[in-house]
Amino acid sequence: MQPLRGHKQPNRQPSTGNTRQIARLPGKSSGLLKGNRDKINSLIDEYNAKSDLNKKLKILLKIRSLYDPWITKIKNKLSKKEEDPHLTAKLKELKKFGLIIEEEAHSLNSQTISNSGNSIPLLNSNFDEFEEKIVLAEYPAQNHFGGHFDFSGMNWDEDLPVSSEQLLVRELLNKAGLAGANKINDQALSRENAIAFVRFFEANPKLLTIIKEISLENNKGQGGGLHKNGSIYINPGEGIKDSFMGILVHEMGHASLQRLLKITDHQQIDTEDGKKLAEAWSILCQDEQNFFGLDLGTYDKVEFSEKYAQKKPRPRDPQARQKYQKDTFIEFVAESFMHMALVPELLKAHVNNIRNNPEISWEAKQAWETAIEILERNGNKLLGL
Repeated sequence: MQPLRGHKQPNRQPSTGNTRQIARLPGKSSGLLKGNRDKINSLIDEYNAKSDLNKKLKILLKIRSLYDPWITKIKNKLSKKEEDPHLTAKLKELKKFGLIIEEEAHSLNSQTISNSGNSIPLLNSNFDEFEEKIVLAEYPAQNHFGGHFDFSGMNWDEDLPVSSEQLLVRELLNKAGLAGANKINDQALSRENAIAFVRFFEANPKLLTIIKEISLENNKGQGGGLHKNGSIYINPGEGIKDSFMGILVHEMGHASLQRLLKITDHQQIDTEDGKKLAEAWSILCQDEQNFFGLDLGTYDKVEFSEKYAQKKPRPRDPQARQKYQKDTFIEFVAESFMHMALVPELLKAHVNNIRNNPEISWEAKQAWETAIEILERNGNKLLGL
């Protein structure tokens, strides 16, 4: 492992410990993702021959990067067929194998921490290098949370291997006091959303103090996300997999920026900034095109698709998000917070387009100047900018 910054690394022998042998995947390398079985089995042989814990953990990360897309490919195949016993059996085999890999990674990480005497994050140092290469290539690098992650006593679902990113999310929720019954189901998060979730709070650590005051819970039948009575209700499952972070941060806008400006759900406003922002919003409401609309993706679940199939625009189209902000002031506040937190460059580009558009009224341009100044000044307090 690389030395921690500011600390001298003592001379130490490679970390070794008690580990089990992992059985090779049976069968032939053919069909779906041909060649992955051979690659995985080769890595298993290499893993079983190693004694250094750090090297073994790196191998496990490589193995995971091979079987994860395999599982996804099989799931996609099954979704297009009514029944396929062979594929179903293959999926179950891979899930059980994935569980073995994740449990072994947990065990090795615990031993590494115990042997070194230091608290080292699971996704830190050398692990970070491998994660960036094989899993997180499309995401900008960030510093991971400090401290080690204790996953002892975790209930493992036999049919659902838990990824390291999901473990990281679970630890974040534990630290914020959000884990437990009826809280957000991190196992339902896609890997991309789990990564985005953690990295959002890495980039905006001040929001953790706000998260401690609310709860993230599964939302059923409430449109994907809802802020009510100080709590955020959100369904992290397939129904909003393409828009999870947008909806989550929008609801956080209600719980943070709306509260900072002292705006109640009944539109009562107790701050000067809040009142000025409401005045600017009322001018922008003269034309919903004045608002910035971000495409938040489609509904994936069948019941949502059928319900909104004939509705134009779709509830998460840019045009629908513009109307959403025009209809209710607090939705403009929450949506603007989401824009500042996730796509600030797009929000700035929208405001610049308003400034330079000769067809936009002077009043609307001035309204945006007032709004963006208030939004950024107050939003930056929450985002730590």
